[in-house]
Amino acid sequence: MPRIPKSKGKTKSTTSASTGRIPASTKNTTGQTDFNPFLKAANIGRGSIGERATLVLTGNVRVTDSDFGEQIVAEVKHGRSMFDWGVKMNTPNHRYLEENFGVETKRWKGKKVPIIIKENMGRLYIAIERPRQRT
Repeated sequence: MPRIPKSKGKTKSTTSASTGRIPASTKNTTGQTDFNPFLKAANIGRGSIGERATLVLTGNVRVTDSDFGEQIVAEVKHGRSMFDWGVKMNTPNHRYLEENFGVETKRWKGKKVPIIIKENMGRLYIAIERPRQRT
């Protein structure tokens, strides 16, 4: 059963420099190597700060290392569309997924994640909306 790396600790590299080989391609839920488009803030409502939505996790998750750093890529359903949602490692979104759904990603299937569009340094991003704490 696929697992995500814990949010605090080292993760295994996805490349194998010693063998000179590339890793085998990851397949999506239909067994294809074609993936969904990445979810962006523009895909949520009008794509502006404060827009809210609910994503449904499919349980299909992979770990990638890209220009954006190491991240979990979770397949999600938003409305009638399927997307791949990149979640950077060791961020509040990563910790929320781990703490609320565990590291066994097959158990994520059907789980709902409330999200909100936020802005940081002039860039919009997708954040998991956490319940407000009462004071």
